[in-house]
Amino acid sequence: MKKVLLLAAALLLTACSQAPGAGDMKDILTRQYQRQLGPDAVLVRNLKKVDGKAEGKDRYLVDVKYDLVFLKGFDQLSQQAQDKAKDGQWLGAVDQGLNLWQLRMTYGDVKSGDVKHVAKRYKLVKTDAGWDLADNWPEN
Repeated sequence: MKKVLLLAAALLLTACSQAPGAGDMKDILTRQYQRQLGPDAVLVRNLKKVDGKAEGKDRYLVDVKYDLVFLKGFDQLSQQAQDKAKDGQWLGAVDQGLNLWQLRMTYGDVKSGDVKHVAKRYKLVKTDAGWDLADNWPEN
């Protein structure tokens, strides 16, 4: 009976402290790139979780490596931002323009089909909907 109770307690603790895995990180990064660059701009591939560390019950540091495959080049993404501006979507155009500037500073003038190898540490926060990048949830 003791073994059953110990096993149940261990399973409960594991479920409560579930750290984000490689699949979670792929989903998080895919959503983030879609927010920044739009759908079908990039693909997160070959993601590996290298290391991770809990920082309390709702914060987590994770080191990952992955390939970022560009499905659209910088010129195509720039044209999309210009099209938004022409359609009167100024806020979306400015936001995408800033994201494109950051993209160019980080990866250069990418072309469709380019693959960039990324090794990065991310700070995550636990939300009602699961893990997300801490940068998306600024503290007050």
